[in-house]
Amino acid sequence: MKAALALAVVAALASGCHRRRSASPRVRDPRQEYGTGCVDPRYVTAPSAVVATVTAGALRQVETAARCGVRAVAWCDGASVSVAVEGRDTVCVVEGGVAGHFAMAATNGRYLVAWRDGEGDVRVATLDAAGSVTTGDLLARGVTGLAMAGAAQGALVVWSTGMGRVMARRLDRVGAPVGEAIAVSTEAGDEPAVTWTGRRWVVAWRRARRAVEARTFGADGSLETASFMVVPEGEGEVGAPTIAWGASRLAVAWSDRRNGDLALQVTSVDLHGRRLADPQRLSTRFAEGARASLAWDGAAWGAVWWEPVGGGNPRVYMALVDRTGRRIGSPMRVHTGDELPTTEPVLAWERPDYFVAMVREGARVEALRTGPRGCDMPPAPRVDSAGACL
Repeated sequence: MKAALALAVVAALASGCHRRRSASPRVRDPRQEYGTGCVDPRYVTAPSAVVATVTAGALRQVETAARCGVRAVAWCDGASVSVAVEGRDTVCVVEGGVAGHFAMAATNGRYLVAWRDGEGDVRVATLDAAGSVTTGDLLARGVTGLAMAGAAQGALVVWSTGMGRVMARRLDRVGAPVGEAIAVSTEAGDEPAVTWTGRRWVVAWRRARRAVEARTFGADGSLETASFMVVPEGEGEVGAPTIAWGASRLAVAWSDRRNGDLALQVTSVDLHGRRLADPQRLSTRFAEGARASLAWDGAAWGAVWWEPVGGGNPRVYMALVDRTGRRIGSPMRVHTGDELPTTEPVLAWERPDYFVAMVREGARVEALRTGPRGCDMPPAPRVDSAGACL
């Protein structure tokens, strides 16, 4: 990568934003494991850039989404959600009232933010290419967990209720509900996750805290199949799942104590729940309630997570996982410039780089790009005047 990195999304940028090489993740021969045209185990990582600074301790969640080569970062600073889109000013999308997890997704021309208030009610706000925000009517009540994934034609919002049900509802590209909410699971389910395959939606959830189950939806939001098991019972309580689609398979990351201590696990399955390899341990340690983030880069999945460090501050790590669910090489530390506490990482892929956003010291949102050395920089984003991908 010969070009210097410039993140127009940032509010403040460290001087001298030049690329530096991080330590090799010590992968095996990449030609055997990682079939892409721009492969090099020596990753080139730009210094992180500050996206936003808020009151110390107020940051509790960060999300990211990418489309047409444009990256966006959203964060919750206690009760409000703001979004910074590359090349635009930061916009406060939800001003007050946010009391739980929020979710963000990119559609063809807009960014959607779903959030839950103190009463458990969920609404969706839409940020268009002009920077205008529109907030929709009430979407659901009594919500606990919340997730959303986007596609060109819209998004799918999934949530869990206090009654242990997992529900889903489709949105059009401007964030308006399409049809009624659909029950995904009627058993004890929570911590839902959702991804788009290019043809259908896949929803996964934690069942009775001891297994992970999944189900597919058509592009029109209709249920396609019966549910299938992704992580079967047998390893005790499991943590919240994260999913991503690639190579006609579903990658799933979750935490459990199958090795005796709490750790992040990963595997991949087809849409019948069949695995090609046993689950792989990714983390040395893991934090209760933490959640990984996954993204498909065309040849493998990237996974990021944070974990506690004995006697030190929490750190963020990244690993690559092949289509069979096997880890490629060793995890590498994402931010190596200092020992400041770093948590809540989220990941997106825009060729040729992964885009990572994270919380630093509980008060700053920082972002960086990291990817295989030798790849060309991506072309300029191609969008029309309305922000739609060309």
